[in-house]
Amino acid sequence: MSLQMYNPSYVRKVWRKREAEENRKRLEQERALAERRKLAETARKFEMERRVAEEAAQISRILKARVEEEGGSLKDLSKNQIRSRRAFIRRELAEGNMFEPVKNIIQRVAEEHGLCIGDLVGRSRCRKLVAVRQKAIREVHQTRPDLSYVQIGRAFNRDHTTVLHAIRKGEK
Repeated sequence: MSLQMYNPSYVRKVWRKREAEENRKRLEQERALAERRKLAETARKFEMERRVAEEAAQISRILKARVEEEGGSLKDLSKNQIRSRRAFIRRELAEGNMFEPVKNIIQRVAEEHGLCIGDLVGRSRCRKLVAVRQKAIREVHQTRPDLSYVQIGRAFNRDHTTVLHAIRKGEK
């Protein structure tokens, strides 16, 4: 059948209705797309804020751990010292030169041997514990070359000569 059999005003009315429906669907799709973009942008903002907060918390943990490794307290540092140390840690994080905290190294070695940190830093001189402790000391020495024997010894509640002995024994 040809179109001439239909009423022309009715055909125009149907076509306008179809166009209006298509326009309405297109607008709905555009609105939905804009809403998804807005949600994605909000999610990116929250993710960025979470990362910044996580980095700040990590810097604070590292700063506290380093000060404690040195045998001090955060209360002993001035605001300028804290700022400069945080800036230094931030640069290390950005460059990827961060050292693993000593407690993490000790815990890793202890878990490898089914022990706890308290066993390795405790007073026991049991042969098995001494061997694992020496291994942990060597691991700390290799992983953290920035620490002196005295600082490593403090982490294990030992004298620097004990650290030296453990390192020499591992070289044999």
